[in-house]
Amino acid sequence: MHKFSKHSLERLRERKFSRESIKAILNKEVDVVIYPSTRDDDIDLYFGKEGGKYILVVYNRKTFTVITARNMRKNEKKIFYEVLRHEKE
Repeated sequence: MHKFSKHSLERLRERKFSRESIKAILNKEVDVVIYPSTRDDDIDLYFGKEGGKYILVVYNRKTFTVITARNMRKNEKKIFYEVLRHEKE
């Protein structure tokens, strides 16, 4: 089961993301693109669209913990759609 760090819960409140939206992304219930972090071997970056919001979730796969979540940047949205388009071809 996914855990949420104190920091991530603060960010979810601040950015008006629901836990359900984050879980939907982590459980791949919506379109998701996953990249391993280049900075930490235990971290994966989940890019997903849920509830009309483009969300990046930073997730520790060893501890099953959400580290933080934020809105995708413009260039990240572009890459997200490019990857999805290629996966569906």
